[in-house]
Amino acid sequence: MPSSTWAHTSTVQDIIWKYQPESVLDIGVGAGRWGFLLREQLETFRGRFNKEEWKTRIVGVEIWPKYIKDYHKYLYDSIFIGDVRDYVKRCKESFDLIIAGDVIEHLEKEEGIKLIQILRILCNKCLTICLPLGSGYKQGEVKGNKAEAHLSIWEEKDLEPFGVIAKLIIKERIKKRPYGVFQLSPIDEVIF
Repeated sequence: MPSSTWAHTSTVQDIIWKYQPESVLDIGVGAGRWGFLLREQLETFRGRFNKEEWKTRIVGVEIWPKYIKDYHKYLYDSIFIGDVRDYVKRCKESFDLIIAGDVIEHLEKEEGIKLIQILRILCNKCLTICLPLGSGYKQGEVKGNKAEAHLSIWEEKDLEPFGVIAKLIIKERIKKRPYGVFQLSPIDEVIF
């Protein structure tokens, strides 16, 4: 489905506010949550209400083309339709902030590890990984989208080898399942 828990939204907004990125890669844009919030925090709050005034470059990656609507095309400077692994193979640019929100669990564990390694290289300031933790998030294809299936289970300890400098483990409000926000960064600044 093109959405996830909202329990971590304020934590990621704190990261956005702290780093004030000039370039953002949003992996798995889904319904466009981060596109809206990035534009609000980085443009609207600075008095830049019109697209012609925007200064932040926001690139999205979405594997399921049916999720992309007209408003996505307005919020994002560009959207790569396809597998993020294909995108990073071709990517010739880096980003101040990369948000991989509810993406890694959709890959086999080994593929998820490779992706995290590549994303750390493409990131200038902060790589933020948000994902469900533990086995309580079983999910298959959703409405014909096979990419929605959860192919791996992640635990907090699985991200430690990547130089996690900050993490927040929260419980979903309804089902009380653990969910993690992990900050991996080339700079040694913890913000939450």
